[in-house]
Amino acid sequence: VPTRSLWVGNVDPGLSSQDLVAQFGKYGRVESLRLLPDKECAFVNFLRVEDAVRAREAMHAGARIGGNTVRVGFGKGEAHATGDAQAMQPTRALWIGNIAAAAAAEQLGSVFARFGEIESARVLNHKNCGFVNFVRLEDAVRAKQAMNGKSIDGAVVRIGYAKVPPAKTEAALKLRNPVPAAAPLTASGARAEAAASCGTTQRGLGSDGALEPGVSLAVNEDLVAFPYAPHLPQVPPPAVVIRADGDSSPGRLPQIPQARLRELRRQLDAAAVPRDTLECITAELLPHAVDLCTDYVGNVLVQRMAERGSPSLRLELVRRIAPHMAAIGVHKNGTWAVQKLIDCADAPAQRRLIVRALRPYVPQLLLDQLGNYVVQGCLGFGAPTDSFVFDAIHARCLDVAQGRFGARAVRTCLESPHASRMQQKLVAVSLVTNAAALATNANGHLLMNWLLDSSRFAGRFRVLAHQLAPHLRYLATHKLGASTVTKLVDQSHEPDARDLILNTLFYNPDPTVLADVLADQSQGVHVVLRVLQGSAIGDAEKTRLADRLRPVL
Repeated sequence: VPTRSLWVGNVDPGLSSQDLVAQFGKYGRVESLRLLPDKECAFVNFLRVEDAVRAREAMHAGARIGGNTVRVGFGKGEAHATGDAQAMQPTRALWIGNIAAAAAAEQLGSVFARFGEIESARVLNHKNCGFVNFVRLEDAVRAKQAMNGKSIDGAVVRIGYAKVPPAKTEAALKLRNPVPAAAPLTASGARAEAAASCGTTQRGLGSDGALEPGVSLAVNEDLVAFPYAPHLPQVPPPAVVIRADGDSSPGRLPQIPQARLRELRRQLDAAAVPRDTLECITAELLPHAVDLCTDYVGNVLVQRMAERGSPSLRLELVRRIAPHMAAIGVHKNGTWAVQKLIDCADAPAQRRLIVRALRPYVPQLLLDQLGNYVVQGCLGFGAPTDSFVFDAIHARCLDVAQGRFGARAVRTCLESPHASRMQQKLVAVSLVTNAAALATNANGHLLMNWLLDSSRFAGRFRVLAHQLAPHLRYLATHKLGASTVTKLVDQSHEPDARDLILNTLFYNPDPTVLADVLADQSQGVHVVLRVLQGSAIGDAEKTRLADRLRPVL
């Protein structure tokens, strides 16, 4: 497949990058070139695919550059930002990878503003990347050429072209439709609308087996106000001590050789370890506990001390590691040591230290590939000690539920045998509150399925129908949103919820809602067809709905 990137093989080792740019530059503007002398090849990236095609056609037959006859073929191009074919072509949107963990959108925008006017900038801290959208294409090209591989706040960034976000047209902005005032299909629809609209102002979650209108939509402001950290801390540097000679300048603890670590592991892996041997080993290793956690062999030693040590030893291990537990928990070696400490924490004092150390970082840990397992391990503490996990999910639901690892970790927490019914309901409240956004997100959709299919909360269809009805035009034409809409219609547990959705779609005072849904051949038409073919609606009602369709069609 033609791309704007060319692979050049059998390159003369004596050639420089400038020589190759001069040779290929006559076919079009060269954006970048990477020379690999040890592999006798190079990669040439043109700004346009057409120029790359002309260069390949001219040299494919066996052109000589320097003293060698080169081979030329199409490369894979630069698809850093997205797998979309558009990423192969220059666009006015840039993807910036490997940015600093603490980077902000404003900061990123200011760095790139010198290349031209910026339309928008955003940062995904949990993925260490960001996007900068320029107004003009040429400014984005210049910015990529100048900044790719350069350092921003101490981090060497990678830059690629990204898909330009769609313009916010009037149709796209019109997501909220008025909840219909026309008479619903049945009296139950009117009751659902009235109940979901009036609500209550009482504090708390009400009954633990049902989602009641009003109460269910009340997010706990005290939990939301907790100062969760915006990003995870860095892995701590090597231990610092005061030198034995009295010098007050910091110095490192003497490093334990790997051979010694392996020998200690062999001793701790024995079927029975004498108490005096264990005490000698722990006395040697405890000062290095934090450093050992991130070591390939050392983390196993920490695990063995947690397993075989006394409660006082485990408390001392936790005390030393707790200040750095969040950072160590996302390390490829450290996460195993932290998870073992959590599993072995059997005393209230140990668990309190762990909870205090992890609580500010729960949302960020849930979004991490390894950190989410650290949080899940705390569920074994049982209620109310593990409530800090569900509190964080409730407070930062939208952020966590839209993450790949976050959504799956939340579902695992909800399905855990340790989760109480009230803890599940606390999360369900925030899912309902953010239902419109989560129903159209690939990860959030997993949690919407849990709420509808697995949670067994009475009233779940009713409160969701009220939340989603104002967005029906948008949801019914979205691949994931349409699935949620049809689930609300295809159920018979709460017919008033079903009627509210049908009334919003077919009897809306705004006739463009149904027209827009029918105009969408990908999803909207199938939603209407599913309604007419569903078993939850009687034949008489289907006839009435068909009558409403005829004028629009």
